[in-house]
Amino acid sequence: APAIERMRRCRMIVRYGIGVDNVDLEAAARRGIAVVNVPDYGVQEVADHTLGLILAVVRKIPQVVQQVKRGRWDIAPLPPIFGLEGKTLGLGGFGNISRAVAKRAQSFNLQVIAHDPYAPDAWFEQWNVERVGWHELLARSDVLSLHLPLVEETRHLLNREAFARMKPTAYLINTSRGGVVETEALLEALQLGRIAGAALDVLEEEP
Repeated sequence: APAIERMRRCRMIVRYGIGVDNVDLEAAARRGIAVVNVPDYGVQEVADHTLGLILAVVRKIPQVVQQVKRGRWDIAPLPPIFGLEGKTLGLGGFGNISRAVAKRAQSFNLQVIAHDPYAPDAWFEQWNVERVGWHELLARSDVLSLHLPLVEETRHLLNREAFARMKPTAYLINTSRGGVVETEALLEALQLGRIAGAALDVLEEEP
């Protein structure tokens, strides 16, 4: 709001990306400034990055790299490592990025399920993705990938209750917004072994 209040000639704020949670919409509205986004920005790049994170966390690539740097060479250094074929990828949200992730995941023979109360049934049919409820998504996913905007209904959606519903062998991927995940609940879930791991492109609090 303080930045927007100093704008004297501004007519429009363009968010160079998809989400607008980093713009004070109420302050802009008071000044009569339109706020728009770029809905197709970075779709393919974020989908690629999501698959990279899935592979890294499931195959434990960063941990193995660190072991090799420390001089430990082992054919199976960090068991268990499971293959992706036949596993279930759950998608939280089914927008442009999520659908691009689904397309890539299916080439790994992952079964893809998704939850999005706002997406039309036609999208699920077109991409051969099973539509499920939120609790079913949590319970069935071997890998849960989040592609959600940060709004009041999604803030801390991944909380203690959500982690308790997930498989202890499941992995969490977040390339959407850090605030969708309750940080303390995630740390607790990892420390207590309620989930197997997480790969985060975003954090709830960033420098």
